Amino acid sequence: MPRTTLTAALLSISSLWTQLCAAGAIDDRYGNVDEARLAHASQEPGQWFTVGRDGDDTYYSPLHQINAGNVARLGFGWEYRTNTSRGMAATPLVVDGVMYTSGNRGVVYALDAATGKPIWVFDPLNKAAIGRAACCDVVNRGVAVWKGKVLCRLHERPTICVGREDGREDLAGRHAHGRARGVFQHWGRHRLRERSSSSAMRAAT
Repeated sequence: MPRTTLTAALLSISSLWTQLCAAGAIDDRYGNVDEARLAHASQEPGQWFTVGRDGDDTYYSPLHQINAGNVARLGFGWEYRTNTSRGMAATPLVVDGVMYTSGNRGVVYALDAATGKPIWVFDPLNKAAIGRAACCDVVNRGVAVWKGKVLCRLHERPTICVGREDGREDLAGRHAHGRARGVFQHWGRHRLRERSSSSAMRAAT
């Protein structure tokens, strides 16, 4: 469903995103996600590295500040206006206090996760005509953060690679970080095999 804003619902006493930032201390690894870090995602509860949070796609956050006892006190925290009425379909990632996500046409946003303040916006400046060949509007399914770069797949172009600090396109990095897509595809196939096997076992019993 089209929407014009990205919103975050936060506790009045302490926001979820502030908790994410506090739990994910910024150090030399800032924005540097790799296989080892994904494999040990449980040691960094404040991160949301991938669409499913971790390398196992658990979609589970171990953070506990928001719970059954205080969820009724959730309130509006901040919003970021994308200035478009086109579709939005990406799951935001939160890595080291920065929220990365993509909008329609593959526009990539980096926001301060605690305040919603934009850090940078990358616009691929692709042609509006791409919508003619799209099945479901010009939505984008999201980004990947990999070894200091942010990657995003576009409709009519190869995967783009931008720097996580300034949002500038890195043409050389696009090829150097091409392995990121392979890593996620590998995990996807592995999970698919696991789930297929589990379904077959349940069906057999």
